[in-house]
Amino acid sequence: AIAGHDAVLSCLGVGVPLKHDAAVIAGIGFIVEAMQRSGPTRLIYQSFLGVRDSRRQLGPLLGGIVVPLVLRHEAADHEAKERLIAQSGLDWTIVRPPKLGKGPATGRFRHGDGIRATSLLPTLARADVAAFMLSQVSDKTYSRTAVALLP
Repeated sequence: AIAGHDAVLSCLGVGVPLKHDAAVIAGIGFIVEAMQRSGPTRLIYQSFLGVRDSRRQLGPLLGGIVVPLVLRHEAADHEAKERLIAQSGLDWTIVRPPKLGKGPATGRFRHGDGIRATSLLPTLARADVAAFMLSQVSDKTYSRTAVALLP
């Protein structure tokens, strides 16, 4: 299904909210294996802000309490998926948005490492995340890195 394409974009998330889901971790493993066998080499993966070192960017309430306590299973699963991707040898970019919202793309968001949330519950439209992910197919600025997105 992926051979002959320019890139793979994955938004594979949790199957059951607030629970560990080994199937989605395995799913990323299958995607990585298929890409290593038949190409392409470019993988853009949507994780979430609050995974690993990006947790500090959310501030003390979300980063210090909500993610490690309430979202601990989701965070652990995303960490496992990110680890598989980072060790794959592929040309990957991990995109870490905050809470996803509805609505049209606005184009008004920040991206980078070290940016911090300016609101208590940052939310970014799915359309903005999708547009950013698509731009990363040809933009190598964040090649082999994880990048935060914030409104």
